[in-house]
Amino acid sequence: MFGTKMITGEDRVELCSTTGLSCQLTNFDPDATGVTARNEEGESILNQNITGPAVARRRRDLQDSARYASLDKDLKIPKVLNVKVSGLSLYVNWTSMMDATEYKVVIEEQQKDQQANQQPRVRIVQGNFYKENDLKPRTNYCIRLAAKNTVNQSEYSKPICRTTGVSS
Repeated sequence: MFGTKMITGEDRVELCSTTGLSCQLTNFDPDATGVTARNEEGESILNQNITGPAVARRRRDLQDSARYASLDKDLKIPKVLNVKVSGLSLYVNWTSMMDATEYKVVIEEQQKDQQANQQPRVRIVQGNFYKENDLKPRTNYCIRLAAKNTVNQSEYSKPICRTTGVSS
């Protein structure tokens, strides 16, 4: 059994309880939501590292040629809907694209001229949102997205930049 909870201070309010691995939520706030697992032994520690829905499901009776034929089309660039910074975390969500099975999220730290270039953080995500934790304080980060499937990848979205706060 899995439970999804909204966290406000010390209070935890259950939003959803399910035996499956998915739960439909409205007005989702990643900074105030956590997931626990329960069984006859008790309840797990609240986990706030939540990933998006599995969108790559397919019927098993489809022939490979029919399945891959639709993937050969050009993918559109996902539109970024929101980029939110909370402390040292960055949350981004975007529109889902037809025929995309996953999304590439690139998080680049903006460097001062005298610093060596930092490698970008590249994440492959299923679903239409992502939260990156443990960023540096008072640092500017730029996000770019691309839609992907097994055959193609879209162009990247225009970068959207945000500055993290101070550590708590």
